[in-house]
Amino acid sequence: MSTAVSLNHINLNVSDIERSMRFYRKALGLVEAFRVGPKMVFLRPPGAADVITLHQTEPIGPRGVSHFGFQVNGNLDDAVQAVNAAGGRLISRGQHAPGVLYAYIADPDGYVIEPRLCISYLTIEHRGPIPVALRPKLGNWIFGCDVCQEVCPWNVSAGATSNDALMPFLPGLMALDDEGFRRRFGQSAVARTRRRGLLRNAAVVLGNSGNPDAIAILARTLAGEPEALVRAHAAWALGELGGGPARRTLETARARESDEAVAAEITLALARAAA
Repeated sequence: MSTAVSLNHINLNVSDIERSMRFYRKALGLVEAFRVGPKMVFLRPPGAADVITLHQTEPIGPRGVSHFGFQVNGNLDDAVQAVNAAGGRLISRGQHAPGVLYAYIADPDGYVIEPRLCISYLTIEHRGPIPVALRPKLGNWIFGCDVCQEVCPWNVSAGATSNDALMPFLPGLMALDDEGFRRRFGQSAVARTRRRGLLRNAAVVLGNSGNPDAIAILARTLAGEPEALVRAHAAWALGELGGGPARRTLETARARESDEAVAAEITLALARAAA
C-alpha cells in the first residue's frame, strides 16, 4: 500500500509572479529554490524542503491553489488504485523527468492532488527496503538526484565540475564501517541517509551497473555486512548481475543466512540469476 509521507508542494496560480515573489520574501522570508521558465518559481523556507510553487497564469486564468503535491512511498500504481477505490478520479499521469513519477488526481470535492514518487525520497528519507520494482529505476543514483534540474530546458548549465566527492568509488563505499562513514560524511548532507541507507543504495547501483567486477565486493558484503538491510540489497544486486560466480555466492549465503528477509531476497535472486 502506498501512503503519503510528506506534503511536497502547494501550487498557487498568481497574476504577477514578481509581485507575489516580493510578497512572500518580505512577509515570510521565503527564498527562491529555482525557476521553470519565466512564469513559474519554486520558493521554500530557508533550510527546509517544503515548497510553494508560484505559477503565473493568463490575466483571465483561475487564481488560488491549483493543486497539492504529496510525496508517497511504495508504488504509484497502488496510490492510483487506492484513489479510485476511495471515490477519487485520475486526471492524468506521467513523469516530470526520468524517475520522477506523478499523477494528478481529483478528490470527491474536485480538489486536485499530485502524489509523486521520486528518487530523492527513496535514496535519502526512505529507511527500509527499496521496493523491488523501483530498484532498476534508481539507475546510478546513490544519494538524491539532480534529474529535475538537468532536464529542465530553462536551466542554463554553468559547466560541469569534476569532483571525486560527487562521484565516489562504490566498492570503497561498500567497505565503510560506522566510524569510516562518520569520518567521511558526518559533516555533510549524506549523513541524513545513514550508513545503512547509503550502502543499501550503493548495492542497488552496483546491481544496475551490469558490471561483473561488482560481484566480488557484493559477495564480501553478503558474507560479512552486519546490517541485514544492506545484505538484502547486495543479494538482489547479485541476482541482477547473474552468472556462475553470482549464483555460487548466493548459494553459499543461503546456507548460512539467519535473517528471514535476507534469506527471501537470496531465494528470489537465485531464481533470477539462474534464468
